Order: sequence, then C-alpha cells, then structure tokens
Amino acid sequence: MIQDQSPLAENRLGKKGTVVNVPRSALRCYFRPETEEFVFLAGKEAGEFETHWRDMADEMDRFHQAQAKYSGALKHYDDCVKATAPMHQTSKSLAAIDAAEAELKATREAIKEKLAGTASGVGYDNIVELIPMAAQVGARRMPYAYVKQSYFTDQQAKRRLHAVSLRQGGGKRGKDSIISRDSGGNLVVDAAKLMEQLTAFEWPKLKLELKDVLGWAGSDLDLEAFNKDVTLFDWAESWNHSLLGKSSLTDNVDVSGAAQFMRFTSNLGANAEFDVNKGSAAIKAESQTVMTLASGYADIERYVPDRFGWPLTMQTRSGKTLDLGLIRVCLAGQINGFLGASLQIEGQVQVMVKGDEQVITGQSGRLPSFRTRQKQGRNFFQAMEAEDQGATITAGGFAGAKVELLGKSTLQWLKPSPPPDSAGEVPPDDKANAGEYVDFATIGSSIAGMTGLGAGGKFYCTFINGKFCLHVAASLCVGTGAKGGFIAEVGAKDIIEFGRWVAYQLYLNNYGILEYFNEEAFRAYSQYCVLKMIEGENLVYRGVAWAIESPKQMRAELKKLVASIARESVDEIHNSSGRNQIAEIVIEWREDLLVSTPEAKGIFLYLLTRHGRLDHVDLSNRSWGGDIYHRRKEAVILILNSIQTTSEWHKVMCRITNDGSRLSGDSLTVSKAQEDHLIRFLQEGRNRDDDMREIRDGLTAIYGNLKELPATGYSLSMNNSYYYRTRCDTHLHYPARCNFDPALTPKSELA
Repeated sequence: MIQDQSPLAENRLGKKGTVVNVPRSALRCYFRPETEEFVFLAGKEAGEFETHWRDMADEMDRFHQAQAKYSGALKHYDDCVKATAPMHQTSKSLAAIDAAEAELKATREAIKEKLAGTASGVGYDNIVELIPMAAQVGARRMPYAYVKQSYFTDQQAKRRLHAVSLRQGGGKRGKDSIISRDSGGNLVVDAAKLMEQLTAFEWPKLKLELKDVLGWAGSDLDLEAFNKDVTLFDWAESWNHSLLGKSSLTDNVDVSGAAQFMRFTSNLGANAEFDVNKGSAAIKAESQTVMTLASGYADIERYVPDRFGWPLTMQTRSGKTLDLGLIRVCLAGQINGFLGASLQIEGQVQVMVKGDEQVITGQSGRLPSFRTRQKQGRNFFQAMEAEDQGATITAGGFAGAKVELLGKSTLQWLKPSPPPDSAGEVPPDDKANAGEYVDFATIGSSIAGMTGLGAGGKFYCTFINGKFCLHVAASLCVGTGAKGGFIAEVGAKDIIEFGRWVAYQLYLNNYGILEYFNEEAFRAYSQYCVLKMIEGENLVYRGVAWAIESPKQMRAELKKLVASIARESVDEIHNSSGRNQIAEIVIEWREDLLVSTPEAKGIFLYLLTRHGRLDHVDLSNRSWGGDIYHRRKEAVILILNSIQTTSEWHKVMCRITNDGSRLSGDSLTVSKAQEDHLIRFLQEGRNRDDDMREIRDGLTAIYGNLKELPATGYSLSMNNSYYYRTRCDTHLHYPARCNFDPALTPKSELA
C-alpha cells in the first residue's frame, strides 16, 4: 500500500461539522469511469443533482468524523485512567464516550437511511461513481461524486441527464476503452488512449445533440473546453500511481459497482482529490483503514468489540462460573466489495460461509455500550444455538468479495506483564504497564475439515488435523444477535502464546476443569508440554518434524518416549542417562514449567523419580558430596516451585503417572501418599532421620507458601520468588493500566 504523509480521507473534528463552500454554479458535466461516459445535465437540473451527491458525501463524512470522535474519546479515557486522574475527570471522560457513542449511532443510522433501498442480501446495490469536470483551465480539482443508482436511473428515465460514450463508436469495452492492460497484464488507465479519445471527440455534434435533447437554449457551457481540461488526466495518473508496488492480487483498476461502493464508504466523496502523491486514502478512526484508490481494496485493522476488549465468563452446566479473562478479536487484512463496505458501515460483524471458506461482513449492531462492556463483561452459557453455526452467503453478496481478511486476523488475550526477571527478585512498579494484548490463535479463512468443530459450545477448544483449534461464536465478541462463529487455528507462531493462555486459564479458575476444552485435546496439550521440552528442536509444532494429526498419535508418541526412559532395565544404562537428561532440560528450561499443565508436571515427576539398579552405579548420578540423583532432585524441587496454588499442588500429586492420568482414590489421600513418595526419593542416598525430617519440612514449607486463590492480573512466577510472595491479591491496576493502543499505528500516524 502506498501511503503518503498527508492522507486523502482523514477525519477532522469540528464544532460546526462539515462546511462545504461552492464558489461557482452547479456542475453540469461528469465523467463516469464505469461506462467511460460523459454525463451532461441541463442547467435547471444540475443544482438538484449536485445537492444529492454533496449530501451523500456530507452524510458519509459525518459518519467518519463520529468514528474518529469516538476513537478519541476512548483514548482520552485511557489516558485519564493511566494518569490516575481525579474521579470527576474520569467520569467526564466516560460521559464523553457516552456522547460519542450516541453520535456514532445516530450518524450510522443516518447513512443507512440515506442508503435505504440499496440493501441487497448482506451487501448493497451499486453506487454510481462520477468525476466532476471543471470545464475550465486552472479550476480547482473536485472530489469524487457518488449518487445512488436508483436516483441516477430515475434522472436518466426522466431525461434530466444525457450520457455520451467517450469511446469511438460506443459499445462495450474493447480496444477503444481507456482501461487496458499494461505490459505486466495489469489493468490500468491508458493515458494515450484517453488523449486519443478526447481529441477525436465530436464536440460540435454533441452540442447540437444536447441542445435538442435537453433544451440547452441559452447555455453558456463551452463543451469544446473539455478537450483542454486536465481533470481526466489527473484522475488517470493518480489511479495508476496508486497501483505502483502493489501485489498481483490488487494491482488492477476496478470500476465495478462493488469497488465504487468501497470507495464511497471510505469517504472519498468528501476528501479525495486527484493527486499522484495521494494514491491511497487513509481513514483515521477506531477502525483504521488505508485504501488503494484505483483497486477499491482497503487494508483494515479493527478490534472487536473495541481496543479494550471485554471480560468473558462462562456458566457451566453445574452452575459454576469460568473466567476466560479479557479477550478481543483483531480483524486485519484486505477487504473489498460489498462485504468490505458493509464491514465499514455496520456496528458489528457476522461470519458467512461459502463452501470451505468463511468471510466477515457487517451486521446491524446491537453491541452493548462501552460502560456495560467494561462493567459487566460478557457472561454466556456454553450451549450452542443455531445462529452460532453461521450462515451461507448469497452469490450476489459474495461477488467480488475477497476472503483474505480472516487469514490475518487473530484472537488476542490480555496478557499480564511478566516479572522484571526470571527470579522475580526486583519488585516491578505495578503502576506501570500492567499488560498488553497478544495473539494466541489465528482466524483462518479456510474451514475445510472443520465440520462439527463448534458442536461443543459457543467457546470451544479441540485438536483436529494436527492443530489446536478454537470455535468462538461471533455473539461473544459483538453482542446479541451476531451470527456465525470464528474458527481459529493455533499455528506454529501462536503455540507459545497459546500455551501461556491455557496455563493462565487454569490459574484463573484455580485449576478446575475447563469445560470449554475438549477432554482429549486438553490431554494432548499436556502431553505436548512434555514432548516439546524433551524433544526440543526435534519436535517443532507444525514444523517439518511434526507428524501428529490426532490426540491418539500424541498419546502414542508420549508412550513411546516414556517407555524408553522410565523402564527399569538391568542392561540398558542409557535409561539412567535419559532421566538425567530430563533433569538437565527441566533445570535449563525452568520457565517453561510455568506454562505447563498439572498433568505435564505430574509426568515430569514420574519420569524423574524412576530409578533402577543401574542408576545407583551410574557415576553421573553422584555429586562431589556423595549425594545421589542430585540433579534430578533439583529438577523435582523446581517443578514443585512452579506450582501456583494449593489446588494445583493436589492436582499435580494426583497425576504423577506415565501419561498424566489421574490416580484413583481420594484426592487428599493420594496426594499425601505421593508426597511421601517424593520425600523418599529426595532422601535417597542419605538415610538419616534428621535428613528425612528436613526434607519433609522443606516440602511442607513449599506447600505452606502457596496461595489458596489466584492473584488475578499478575503473571505466573516461581512460588519461591519475591514477586510471588508479594503479589497475593487481585492486581489493582489490571486491566486499567494495560496497554490499549488503537488499531494500526502508521509511520505518519495518519494525522
């Protein structure tokens, strides 16, 4: 995207709204790029026609200004909160958001009313795009003019306007068209052909024709001046310039009705002029957009429901409330056509399905107010509803629509800021940035092979086709009535953050069962946590070495690994080395324990505490002081130090098995038995009652240091760190002091 320093379509706020100065009489000639025709109006009709398109432009401009005002109100509120402003200032900023929301809603309804009668399925009927002709040398270049197709057709039927083809002989677009292919096969505006057509145009004949058709008596319109006017050349040059450096997906001139409508909803009618240095239009608002003029494509980045996101909580079948933290959707990528236009206008989004692809389009908004979103969040029941399955898109609505948008969009969670260092000994300033949104899954356009993924609920995580996948109902993001469901995949670039998100979900809910997680998929993730640490670079998620396509394969891979390390063989000394290697991995990658599940920690403890007769004679298991398994014991203590709450402690103890499955029996009884087993292992090689007592006291101290409940808003840290010990309650500055940057921050800030 060519992006200039001074955007074309920038929202400017003003107390008196948009002011349009018309320093001359109404225009009576326009050029229509779609049909390559001059459109002439009689003098008595020209004023009404110009009033129509200026009114259309003003209404769209007011809508964009309202969007910018709303974005500014959100930023001001954010600044007040971060600056710990007095209560009356914060209340004032909230009131400003309320007012901006009301104004945005009113302007949205106004522009939709202006377009009444143009709705067609999920998109809109055509808008007629026109280029006002100055008809005099040196006149100021006018912006684009957009009129409703129905209005244009009505004026034509009433013989109030007359269209004359610029192409010699008229007819369909062919060799005489000014839109042709360059040497690279891309559609461009042929300036040489344009000059040829203007030079060969029979102006005197047209003058007589117009006089006969429109009653042009007494007109002072100098038609022959048009072949001297440079308006069309400026327009052609600006469009061709906007295509420079574009990819083959978007580097074509597009004059279709869909592209025209995209340009109209991008506010070009109010702001754009023909300037080769302004080949793209930048719209500054909460939903940032940079558009290539000639192609009708826009690069958009938009947060749903807004940059602040909202807290999601789920009501389980048993009546328990699960806290999902703060989540938002970042829609990013290219949009075009009717779907892209509706996305820019409507207050919320819906997901539409065409074959094996899902696309995003606009839907009339019923999004709760900002105050409601921040105060109440979004509480939902897991049961799926028919609307959460999405809708099939109509052929007309899909025509010309691009599906690339979802390919770059993501699910994001508000990740608490980590401790200042791995040990957490230096207390951070809790009033500083308390966290920021990060991606943890990618919303892909393809849904091939995902049939039935959403059957588990409105928010559901599973493992399919070798990926962890999530189905998220659109209604969770944008409010009641939003249709469709996003299907998000955890790719290689997302797996680390996905793991942190899973670990924090467990922590938020104090290690209870996450009912929105498929049981097999959760088990697979726990086993993956073990495999990724032990195999390291040999097992890259979704990389060249990844051949796991199902939870069953994950289970088999772990079983094979455990069998090679855990069996107590009298003739395979490498088993002892394997256990020692695991100890070294755990010690070196101790921070990874914080994003491991209790099941994964249980598997690690199982592997580290296995030992046979050859382990005793393995000299690598002996320290200089004569202790045995000293590195394994250190790794065991590190695992215990990674436990966050007393609830997780018991979960880990009950899952010290070869696959992380739960040991049968009462939790407290099993937990006590496993603690005794760990004590015996840690005491191995010492055999003194005093040492036994010291070790037991050590484990008791670790357990006694654990929190009963999670400290929401703080990052996970080792339970023997200063950071862990001093963060016992809910973070008072989370999420208030988190980083909530607006969508898209261009180099020029589009300002």
